Amino acid sequence: MKKFRILIVVLLTSALFMTGCTFGGGAATPTGPPEQGQGPRDVDPGLAGQLQSYLDQAVKEYAVPGAVLSIITSNNQYWTGSSGVADLETNRKLEPTYRFRIGSITKTFVALLMLQQVQDGKLTLDDAIDKFYPGLVKGGDKITVRLLLNHSSGLYDYLNEPTSTFMKQAAANTEKMWDPADIVATTNNDPRYFDPGKGWHYSNTNYLVVGLILEKVSGTTIENLIQRRIILPLGLDNTFFSWATRLSEPFARGYVENEGKLVDVTFINSNLSPFWTAGNMVSVASDVKTWALALQKGALLNEAMRKEMYTFLDTGMGFSYGLGLAYREGLYWHDGGIPGYTSEMGFSPSGNAVIVLLTNRTETPSKPFFDIVKNLIPLVGK
Repeated sequence: MKKFRILIVVLLTSALFMTGCTFGGGAATPTGPPEQGQGPRDVDPGLAGQLQSYLDQAVKEYAVPGAVLSIITSNNQYWTGSSGVADLETNRKLEPTYRFRIGSITKTFVALLMLQQVQDGKLTLDDAIDKFYPGLVKGGDKITVRLLLNHSSGLYDYLNEPTSTFMKQAAANTEKMWDPADIVATTNNDPRYFDPGKGWHYSNTNYLVVGLILEKVSGTTIENLIQRRIILPLGLDNTFFSWATRLSEPFARGYVENEGKLVDVTFINSNLSPFWTAGNMVSVASDVKTWALALQKGALLNEAMRKEMYTFLDTGMGFSYGLGLAYREGLYWHDGGIPGYTSEMGFSPSGNAVIVLLTNRTETPSKPFFDIVKNLIPLVGK
């Protein structure tokens, strides 16, 4: 049992990416939202062959069981392909339509939902946490919605810090179904990275608080908000906000390296309650591509809120961060991870270019999967 609990802690601490070391590289902060281009068309056979070859090579080089790549080029061509297997035990071929957990890409959905609530007049970006949840966090009168969305609140990351109060409690009780407010409350026992607005540090805690505020001001659940305000309007038929441990077919099984071997952790967690609005969503590559294109085109937001989303902070770490989106090496971007899965989503500031990569392995520090995406830019364009 002790070894199992240790593995759970290892999985949780590597669960939701976008930590400082994940970004790296690429400096300049863009001045506004991306330009709008034309709709996509089929990719030409020559480029399709190049993309498939590159994906096959990347799966081998990065020792990933399988991966799905979905792209739109800057001249409006699109392609989705897969390589490798969905299940190492059966060697079942991975298909482009298989479902994956997408981890912190969830945050892009949650950020847009919050901007919609601001757009609807339910609150402002400068409202403080205490307006909605007095006493939920220490100093909640100084931490605004904006600071939560752009990770400048200073709140300690309950999930990516092995020494957090939550991580200690989760290791002692792996079966507990967590309430998001209770998780946030545990961080009152943890240090702050800095005073509100005085720095930048990626923290999953921020997006649990955003989720709680969203449910309070909207009067409904996050699941209902995502379904009604994003999934249905965009036709994302294979995208879900999921509490379920078990994925519905068809899906890729997820793996993490443990003592030099890939271990199937698809269902190792008895529940996904700790991730909630920080990373609970499930999707397929083509839906994530549609979502990225919607973000690029400014769908579902008015111009004022779109500009807010694309107002970036220089983090001092080689990238910049807006409201739920990063800018890195020529792409607007977000990645995600949850035990057994890694996802990358990037799109260009101008034109139509979109790159989505979903893999069924937790990323290793020595091989950042964003490099796979970055190396595709010459083929896809900007």
